[in-house]
Amino acid sequence: MWNLVNSYLPLICKTLFVYIVRTYVYLCWNLLMCYELYVNKRDWWISITDLRVVYETDGFIVLNKHPDLLINHVHPWLYCLTLQMQLFFSRPGYANWKLDNMFHFVNRLDYATSGLICIAHSRVIAGVMGKAFVKRMVGKHYLAIVWGHVGKSEPCLNGPDCRVECIGSHVYKVQMSIGIVSHKWPCGREQKIVVPESFPLCQSPRESCTLVVVLEHAYLCGQPASRLLLIPQTGRRHQLRVHCAIGLRHPIVGDLIYSQWPFISTSSYSSHLSQDVRLSSIDHCLDRMMLHAYRLNIVVRSRRKQVTAHHLLRMDDDEDARFPRHKTLDIVTDEPVFFRDQSVWKVEITLHELSAWKNVYCLPG
Repeated sequence: MWNLVNSYLPLICKTLFVYIVRTYVYLCWNLLMCYELYVNKRDWWISITDLRVVYETDGFIVLNKHPDLLINHVHPWLYCLTLQMQLFFSRPGYANWKLDNMFHFVNRLDYATSGLICIAHSRVIAGVMGKAFVKRMVGKHYLAIVWGHVGKSEPCLNGPDCRVECIGSHVYKVQMSIGIVSHKWPCGREQKIVVPESFPLCQSPRESCTLVVVLEHAYLCGQPASRLLLIPQTGRRHQLRVHCAIGLRHPIVGDLIYSQWPFISTSSYSSHLSQDVRLSSIDHCLDRMMLHAYRLNIVVRSRRKQVTAHHLLRMDDDEDARFPRHKTLDIVTDEPVFFRDQSVWKVEITLHELSAWKNVYCLPG
């Protein structure tokens, strides 16, 4: 009898420990959510059980992240309103207690951005997936709504560190050298934001490039707006938000940092920004920023059974013949509600169909 008890004791202790921790996380999550709603820090409730799983297999999971949700926090056990804790609550068996963040976050999204994020809970798959992102073997599609009708009247902008080229009908290539600067807001809060290289005190500038496809011209809350497909060619911090606000001069709807561009008075781009896209009052009334990570196409170069068994072959037979070691995983989310709500999104004209760009992940030529 005692032998049986001793054999099950570690399992019982582990189960009890996980139960206690999950209960703590659940209580902290709900208390923090109530507090942030009370002080108007957020506009809507996110349930800890609402983990939106898009793809799941051994060692790997892809989630559709809610907007206005941190991926992790420097003090995870004090501030539990994070994707890390939401995943732990629903999948405690995936947690690796040797890691600070419990999981391998293969890619990252901004707090305000919703959409696809890849998380590995196997060291082997984390290495393979991480290598795919580092070697730019991952195609990314983002959907965005920006203020103004892109391409209707404004010419292409070319500055000392910003180049916007029209490469097709309502298709643009935005290139910009961007870096980090520490900005102090009127409330006294200091934050690192991304600026063009020519901005004073810009640190560590690097080249960035985005392919922009204008899908629709429409009206949002009675104001001109455009629905865009953004295909990043590089992966810089806040790249898409800066390219829209400064490169295209059409900031993303709901972007409280770059749509106001509070430091524009000292920037060489101030003369290019028109008043009709500075709709900060509407931005503050919206419940989220209109940027969504819509599609990921991951190419994996590995013949290890524990990796390739969980990835799909390309449908193109000729491509498989030329690249027999390549496996691809094509992951797509549903379009967010704000793209389908006809009561607030009034389409004027459709310029490109999203489905026509399904397999485009890099610049033509």
